[in-house]
Amino acid sequence: MIGTKNMLGLAMLTAMGLASVANAQTTITLWDFNAAGLSPTGPAPSVGTGTASLIGGNVPTTGTVLGFASDSGSSDPTPTNSAGAWTSTGYPAQGTASGTAGMMFAVDCTGRSLISFELDMQTSTSASRYWDVQYSTAGVGGPWTSFTGMPYATNGSATGGGSFSLNVNVGSTFTLPAAADNNPNVVCRIVSVFDPNGLPAPFEYARWSTANPYGTGGTMRVDMVEFRDNTPVNLPPGITVAAPAALDVRATCVGTTAIANYTVNVTAGANPASVSYTVTGDFSALGGTTAEPMIDLGGGAFGIAYNVPNTVTAGIKTITFKVVDDQARQATVTSTFGVGDCSVSASSDVVISQIFGGGGGGGVGSNPDFVVLHNRGCADVDINGWSLQYGTAAGTALTQKINLPVVSTIIPVGGYYLVETSAGANPIAVPADLTSNAINMGGISGRIAVVNQNTTLVANPVTDPSVKDFVGFGNFSLNFEGAGSTVTGNNASAYFRKNSGNQDTNQNFNDFEFFVPAPVNSTSPAVPNTCLPACPADLDNGSATGTPDGGVDINDLLYFLTQFEAGNMDLDNDGVDPQLPDGGTDINDLLFFLFHFEAGC
Repeated sequence: MIGTKNMLGLAMLTAMGLASVANAQTTITLWDFNAAGLSPTGPAPSVGTGTASLIGGNVPTTGTVLGFASDSGSSDPTPTNSAGAWTSTGYPAQGTASGTAGMMFAVDCTGRSLISFELDMQTSTSASRYWDVQYSTAGVGGPWTSFTGMPYATNGSATGGGSFSLNVNVGSTFTLPAAADNNPNVVCRIVSVFDPNGLPAPFEYARWSTANPYGTGGTMRVDMVEFRDNTPVNLPPGITVAAPAALDVRATCVGTTAIANYTVNVTAGANPASVSYTVTGDFSALGGTTAEPMIDLGGGAFGIAYNVPNTVTAGIKTITFKVVDDQARQATVTSTFGVGDCSVSASSDVVISQIFGGGGGGGVGSNPDFVVLHNRGCADVDINGWSLQYGTAAGTALTQKINLPVVSTIIPVGGYYLVETSAGANPIAVPADLTSNAINMGGISGRIAVVNQNTTLVANPVTDPSVKDFVGFGNFSLNFEGAGSTVTGNNASAYFRKNSGNQDTNQNFNDFEFFVPAPVNSTSPAVPNTCLPACPADLDNGSATGTPDGGVDINDLLYFLTQFEAGNMDLDNDGVDPQLPDGGTDINDLLFFLFHFEAGC
């Protein structure tokens, strides 16, 4: 069935896995004892409200809040696993007052249900080996009831003290009875008790060993004392957009059609479990409906191959995917699709012509990673002091950099320059003009810029004025020129700028394709490239002689119209392909000039 999935079997299979999420515990009150200046007799909680107190005549030790011995036994993650603990000493004399001395924690559980109590504990070797964890639902005066399994024996070494962890992170939880639900007077305490194995006599606190007898100076520490609400949470289904597959189109040119493939992954809702759900995509920004049905691909995946019409205007469009289950619970997630103006040829000179990041994994001759620069401009360019700067596809900063030569290094018109960015096991197919191991590119995706200085960029690389060219390659890249990154290739392919490196519409998705790597260097033959003045609309300074003056004004318009009417072939600037002459002066050249005149260049 299109767009709808029967979830009964899946819900049964995933019920146990969902339980840990659906019953995600909410902290009511937590003492982690990590804050400075806590009271030695009643430290305040770090989360929520409640009171902590010493009972039975024991007292806090010197320093009050200490870590667990040898950093062991505590589940506290900040800043170490035993950053702080509450420590007491001065317990009853041997053979007296069993079950009276320890620590007590009171909380208000109004509006809460399915309450649990958890803590970490550690003792010294002279403390009692047996402890009772008890609760009261009638306040600090009791009556007290021991949790199941009490008394609890600490464990450890006869020389290093004992510890036991009751924290849920290691699988032990004390569950309070229903009487604790919505109850403002919930109290739990932990108290030292006689050795149950010594009954009926002698009535003594168990000692660790002959060498470590019980003593009133023994210490007990607690950490990560927590009350939690375990009420099942009514969870809606989940939905995420899957990463695009190789060749998946995520952008197209204005006036062209495209097929946009998207896959979303759906997880069932819980409490109650989803039995069925419907998945749709809002493609209204791309000329579709607000609820395009998605096809069940199995395993919780839903897909759509949407036909993008050629009438969509330029811009990066937002698509919203929605899942609705049989309980009317819903969730949404968004993605994008770009539509770019591919009609303009940029005025850039040095551009990135070829990118290969699959070194070592593609099984091709050009084993090292490399980047080829190309001069598509009208004049030779000196790249002295420039740099290549790279960032991962999923990042935002450019974190790796290769400084290009600091001596005069000319890329002639139509020429190339080869940079080996990281070495491989085999030599590059043609010698690199510069070899470095400073950039480790992703095999199929990443972001790279050629920059006319060698200071690491801090601004957005797409808009930074020092960036001569920027390419987001692979569908996973977060930054790119224009409306989208290049489609994703593979480890055996290099990304090639079209037209031998001459095409630059400032649309990464439109300017690149991929083939088997074919690196070229400064000794390779230059390729013909038809270049224009830096500003195609700057034609005349008012002298009517066709002398540019560095600006665009009425003189340029008057000069163009005069020459256009005369059929001057020098104005043959545009044909079927942007900025490529076609052998005649016609309406295309007029439109080309007017576009740049209006743009100011």
